[in-house]
Amino acid sequence: MVALGILLGLLALGALAWRRRPHKKQVTLNYLIPDDKDEPLSARQVFVAGINHVGVCDEPRQKIIATLRHDEPIYLVRMPNNPHDPNAVALVRGTGEDIGYLTRELAAEIAPRLDRGSPVTATVEAVEPFETEAGRRLLGVRLLIVPYRMRRR
Repeated sequence: MVALGILLGLLALGALAWRRRPHKKQVTLNYLIPDDKDEPLSARQVFVAGINHVGVCDEPRQKIIATLRHDEPIYLVRMPNNPHDPNAVALVRGTGEDIGYLTRELAAEIAPRLDRGSPVTATVEAVEPFETEAGRRLLGVRLLIVPYRMRRR
C-alpha cells in the first residue's frame, strides 16, 4: 500500500512538471534506495524549503508536516523540469504527499548524484515550530540526509 502511495505521489509530481513545461525533456522520477554494497558518506542535518506552500496534491504542506514522525523515511525525487530550478529535488513521504524541496544550494549538490544513480537517503529528524520574519508561525522540518559514494557506470 505504501508503494502505491509513493508511486501516485511521484506520478502527480511528474504530471505537474510536465504540464508546466511540455517543451522540455520529460521529468525523471527516481528515488534510489541504497543496498548492502553502497558506502555511506557523512550525514548532515538540513532544513526543508517550500514548507509554507500547497503541495502537488493541493494539500497544504503545513497540514502534512504536522503528521510527520521522527525517523520517517523521505524520498528524494529529481524534478529537472522545475521552472524555478533545474536541480530541484522534491521531498515525498511514503504516502505520496510532498513536504517541500531541498534548498537550492543543497539540490545543486545532490541532483547530480541522483542523476548518476547514487542513492541519497533522508529521514525526519524533527518537526519544529518557528516564527517567520513577518511574524507567521510555521512548522519547519529538519531532515538527516545521507549521500552514498557515487556509483560507477
